[in-house]
Amino acid sequence: MLRGCWLHETPQGVFRIEWTRIGFAVIFEQDLLGCYEKATIALTRLIEGETQKPRCGLDVLHLGLPPSLISWTFCPAGDERSWSRSVSPLSSHSVDAIAESGEAARG
Repeated sequence: MLRGCWLHETPQGVFRIEWTRIGFAVIFEQDLLGCYEKATIALTRLIEGETQKPRCGLDVLHLGLPPSLISWTFCPAGDERSWSRSVSPLSSHSVDAIAESGEAARG
């Protein structure tokens, strides 16, 4: 399996889709917006507004996010130094919290 994440920077912040042990996490800055079975499903749910809203209240539908992962920047695992300063890998604590709460969406 390909390890790493897809990034897309906007003036409002950085979105990423990252593989975790419970699925592909959709993240805006440090907000976990949902987890899905496939990266393509995660992206579709994000651009259609079917994920959790970021805590800042950002309306994702009006951002014009690219609808294909090909248009996002792929960053291989281990290359985190090249990620934006506002982006850090999702901690295992965050993944555990979403798994234990039963809020992980399945697509």
